[in-house]
Amino acid sequence: MTELNTVLEGEYKGEKIKKQDNLEIITGDASDKKLVCINKENVESYEIIDETNKKTYSLWKGVLGSMLFPIWGLAAGVGGKKKEAYLISINWKNKKKSLICIDKEWKETLVRGLF
Repeated sequence: MTELNTVLEGEYKGEKIKKQDNLEIITGDASDKKLVCINKENVESYEIIDETNKKTYSLWKGVLGSMLFPIWGLAAGVGGKKKEAYLISINWKNKKKSLICIDKEWKETLVRGLF
């Protein structure tokens, strides 16, 4: 998976997703922005295709940690953060499809908005 909170394929490909009460896709250019709500009025169905758990290493945490705590500091950076990403297929009511990649918190907003 590439970028989080983005439309990867299909309708609105390459557009960013914004989180409000529901998720919204930001379409258009700077002078003509439009928001497309991902909610039950616009979406026929959705499917969670993949869930990925990634651990990321923070170089700066490791360097800072090793300066403050020489023995254990490097381990702080190695432990890193755990990011959860979800690949979700959306079937719009206009019969078009989108493939989005969002993080865990945004997935929960999506599920609430489509319930």
